[in-house]
Amino acid sequence: VQALNKEFGTTILITDTTYEAVRDEFTCRPMPDTPIRGKQRPIRFFEVVSSRDAAAAVVDAAGRA
Repeated sequence: VQALNKEFGTTILITDTTYEAVRDEFTCRPMPDTPIRGKQRPIRFFEVVSSRDAAAAVVDAAGRA
């Protein structure tokens, strides 16, 4: 997974299994399904964009400005 960060120009990539575990805590962007050596089917990845708490804090601060 780490090697794909360079290919996609991302910082943090997670698999669909991890995404299902953290989807309520982080904002994630779906990436193209990617073939991985040793796997029969392409794997679905997500880029972690931000923590939902951090995003809520920004919106809250903007609302008070």
